Order: sequence, then C-alpha cells, then structure tokens
Amino acid sequence: MPDDHEFFRRLIENKQHRPSARAIIFDNSRQRILVEMNSDAREKYVNFPGGGIKLGETIEECLHREMIEELDAKITHFEYLFLVENFITFQGEVIHGIEHYCKVEFEREDIVSQMAGFEFPWIAISDLIETDLRPAIVRDRIVDGTYHDTRHLISRNIAL
Repeated sequence: MPDDHEFFRRLIENKQHRPSARAIIFDNSRQRILVEMNSDAREKYVNFPGGGIKLGETIEECLHREMIEELDAKITHFEYLFLVENFITFQGEVIHGIEHYCKVEFEREDIVSQMAGFEFPWIAISDLIETDLRPAIVRDRIVDGTYHDTRHLISRNIAL
C-alpha cells in the first residue's frame, strides 16, 4: 500500500485487528535477511515481507500467496516461529496488530520486486542493529539469535 498513513486511518475507522503473516528469510549463508522497503511510505524504515491474512486462508497459504505476488518466489520450506502483538499509536488512537512470524526458504536468492514502489534488499545480520527494521523487538531476536526460543512478543509504545 503506497500511503501507510491511509492504511492506519482505515484500521482505526473500522476498529479492526489486522492479522498478518510475516516471513523471516535468510540467505543460504545465514548472514543476511531479506527485508521489504516501501519507497512511497512517509517514514523510511524496513519491515519483514508478508501481508494480511485473508478470510479462510491459513498462515502458510498467506505467505505462499504473498511471496508469489511480491517476489515471484516459491517457498520451499516453511516453519512457524512466534506471534507478535504490536500496539501502535497513530493520531492519538491505538492500533492492535497481530503478526505471525515464520521462517521461510526460497528456491533461489535472486529476488526481484514484483510491486511498484517496493524494494526487497538483503541486509547483513551484522548491520541489523543499526537498521530501522520494524518491529525492533523481532529484529533484536534475530541479532541475538533467540528468535527460535521466542513464542510470544509484545511491542508497545510504537508511535507514528
């Protein structure tokens, strides 16, 4: 979605939770991860690839669909990791986002964005701590290697 603020406004107006599925994707060397950057967003940060879970769709089905739509990449391995609850304050209102994080692998690493306005760069894990990768609570678990030991994270006080 090109205008991230419009997206948040709609969530507030409709008083919705938005469950989504997010992918943690390592390269073959396990030294880099793939991130998503929306060049049309008002704030410049990166996040984990994925998207909203459609009604009747499993988490795994969602990620398969999103990876084809966004990257034209097929998932060859899927592993559910953990749940994150994000509490984001936007224009004085709190949005409660529920994200399911999964580790996925692709058949190839030569990824090309299929969506205008979006880039999918590989970022070295050694550079993640200085990267505005959101949510930071997930980024930090990747940096310290504890993402496999995590089951439920709560990220509060995120202001946009």
